[in-house]
Amino acid sequence: MKKTLWRPVAVLNHNHPVAHPLPHAAYQQRVAEIRESIGVSRNDPRPAIPAEILFAELDALIDEVEAERNRR
Repeated sequence: MKKTLWRPVAVLNHNHPVAHPLPHAAYQQRVAEIRESIGVSRNDPRPAIPAEILFAELDALIDEVEAERNRR
């Protein structure tokens, strides 16, 4: 098997980035940061946003970005 690259690369689909694989150490660091953020958010006394609302807003933003890309 070939030696793996030492630096991150982007996976392209029709010349658009669709994934950014990370070195294992960087991935593990990011996972630790995400887990810490989740722990902090669970202890946040502010009102929670229902998942349905959050994901609906995220979907709308993604659709907006895709529409902008298609206009180019």
